[in-house]
Amino acid sequence: MDFTNSELFIWMWWALWALGAKPAFVNYNLRGDPLLHCIRTSTARLLFVDEEVKAGFSGDVLQELSSGGFRDGKDAVETVFFSKELELEILATDGVREPDEARGGVRLQDMAILIYTSGTVDWFTETGGRELE
Repeated sequence: MDFTNSELFIWMWWALWALGAKPAFVNYNLRGDPLLHCIRTSTARLLFVDEEVKAGFSGDVLQELSSGGFRDGKDAVETVFFSKELELEILATDGVREPDEARGGVRLQDMAILIYTSGTVDWFTETGGRELE
C-alpha cells in the first residue's frame, strides 16, 4: 500500500487483513529506486496506490513493476491506482465475507504487516541498495 495518512489508509489496511493478506506500507515519499526496492523486497503481487501519490510513479517505475523479471522471474506487480471512480465501483459492489478457512493457519507470532519508513531511503542510499549481510 502506498497511501497518504488518511481514513482510507486505515480502511484499506483492515480490509486487506480481513482477506487474510499481509499488507506492506510503503512510505509515500519514496520515488525511483528506493520505491522499487521496497516493493520488490515486500514480495507484493498487488500494489494499491493512493491517487495523491500517483505522480511519484513515473513511466520508468510503472514499466519496471509490470516487467516479468521485476521480482526475480516471478510475475509482475499489478499496480492499482485508488481513484474516486474505483472507490465508487467498490461501494456499488455487494460485500463478500471470505470463509474463515481463507485466513486459517495464522498464528499469533506470524508476520502481520511490513512498514517501510523514511529510514528506508537512508538505508538504501547508504548501502547502494545492497542487502545487509
